[in-house]
Amino acid sequence: MYSYIKIKEFYEKEGESHDHYKRMYSKEDWKHRRLMNRTISFFDSLNNKDVVLDVGCGEGIHLRKISSSITKGIGFDIASSKIRKAKTASKQIKNVVFIICDAEFIPFRKRIFDVIFCLEVLEHIPNYKKTLLEIKRVSKISVYIILSIPTSSTLWQQFKKRIKGKNINPHFDVGHLHSFTYEQIYKELFNNKFLILDYFPIFLFELPYQHLYSEQPFCRFLIEALDKIFSKIKTMRRFGFWTIFLLGLNNHRIGSN
Repeated sequence: MYSYIKIKEFYEKEGESHDHYKRMYSKEDWKHRRLMNRTISFFDSLNNKDVVLDVGCGEGIHLRKISSSITKGIGFDIASSKIRKAKTASKQIKNVVFIICDAEFIPFRKRIFDVIFCLEVLEHIPNYKKTLLEIKRVSKISVYIILSIPTSSTLWQQFKKRIKGKNINPHFDVGHLHSFTYEQIYKELFNNKFLILDYFPIFLFELPYQHLYSEQPFCRFLIEALDKIFSKIKTMRRFGFWTIFLLGLNNHRIGSN
């Protein structure tokens, strides 16, 4: 059983020590930047995006990026230290607000959000199934949900799993409480009656000792080029280090408002 108090303390300290999102999406961290760019690309392709909720918003970077194209944005996080930074960074933006709350108990009535972000959040939540139910509850019938999650499914990870004969350890040092494969998260979404409108893998080609050379411009170019080519092949799309899903509800149809 995970302790809510210890989890909150972990993220409070993280928020006080550094800007987690600023570090993740820095110029140097091109993998997370590609993840963000694909997220924003999904968002830009949507029709109705008036009222947006960002679940586990951290310091609010995603809402700030899309604020000019929405009517209202609400972000929440469990850590008050992160919400303070989100408010400070967004004080000139009048259509976004940030509050402190728990993703297992979203404090809004039913059916009010047009778009919901849940970006690298589920793996951090003790009862992520409850969060999925809460996201469904506050979604409009015509909602679009953009969900990203580490899927631990690169070919190199699959090879290590076969050698070790067990799942790769979740990243507890960065607060990951769960580890998902593409098949596992797909099953969760299907069982909870989400409609998968599209999905996209990020970083298919994790290689041995990649941290030693992947920041070299040519290696980065090669890895990104391979990602773009192979992500177009349907059978390869389940092998991403991350997977971004564009979701609706089961009674939602593509192109509906």
